Amino acid sequence: MDSRQPPIEKVVSRISVPMLDRAFWGAALLIALTGAVLSVSIASVRSPDGPRPQGSPVRAWIAQAAELEISGRRPEAEQLLKAAARADVRFEPAWALGNFYLRQSRQNEYEAWIRRAVAMSYGDRSALFTLLADYGPTDARDRLAAAVPELALTYCEWLLHHGRAPEALTLWEKQYGSKPLLVNGDLANRPISRGFDWRMGAPSGVTVGVLTSPGHPGQLEAAFSGDQADAGELLSQYLTLEPNRRYRLSYEVKSDVRLAGIRWEIADPAQKRNLLSEAPELSAGSQWARRQLDFSTRGAGEFVRLALSWRRRPGEVRISGTLALRRLTLEPLDQRGTP
Repeated sequence: MDSRQPPIEKVVSRISVPMLDRAFWGAALLIALTGAVLSVSIASVRSPDGPRPQGSPVRAWIAQAAELEISGRRPEAEQLLKAAARADVRFEPAWALGNFYLRQSRQNEYEAWIRRAVAMSYGDRSALFTLLADYGPTDARDRLAAAVPELALTYCEWLLHHGRAPEALTLWEKQYGSKPLLVNGDLANRPISRGFDWRMGAPSGVTVGVLTSPGHPGQLEAAFSGDQADAGELLSQYLTLEPNRRYRLSYEVKSDVRLAGIRWEIADPAQKRNLLSEAPELSAGSQWARRQLDFSTRGAGEFVRLALSWRRRPGEVRISGTLALRRLTLEPLDQRGTP
């Protein structure tokens, strides 16, 4: 028998499966084998009943199961993957079995093993989320999200990061109900900095936080040390807006310093432009004052990003003081420009 070690990507490229294309399966298995040598001698791997090979036997069994599946020996591949899952109760064997059952169109087993993989996953969950987003049945994905709220929030964040905002919105609303135009606008709850809630900036030289107290409106406070960078972001939120519609952003603000260079921005990722390019700088005094800002989405897509940021002009003294915001609202305007 030839003892040379075939590259694992050549092994997996010969898998013929109807539900997943070969390129995805190759990438998926490589992710599952992260940390293992990419050239695995499939022929030399012993069965789980025999002597264990050197290194990581479970990863070797997963690789051997791939070779068995390639050759049409699916029952043997399944048994080997199950043996790997018994020997190692961590993420990789469960994830590999979930992949296997998905390729065999066995949804119940797929969902059961992906649920196990979810329970044991941590850190970078890209492989898991890719499987759920692109290949897993939608009803199974929704049940998983409902059963594991923390996963739903992390998965929602992953979808937003990968430009899949409509799917992220569907997942968010299954967990939290219909999304208002502005989530947590009253700052009654501390922002979670994920999904469609406020994302708090952590710029060097600026302390940003939200103060909440029962019976009182929550408020954001940003304390500028005077040594901060020339530009940065204080908070942001993804919005779902209608195209070619006018809106009004309202808020209360106060500050003990002139707010030079601090403005609202609305980024349209699709057209890569700021819908508030002419927005004025924030203005505030030592007492709370109501401010508003009108803007139009024009032909902008449904999903945009609202942010409060600052940029120091050349020669301008850096801000040193505190800015406070509360009672933020967002509402559509009719054609006459009134709420």
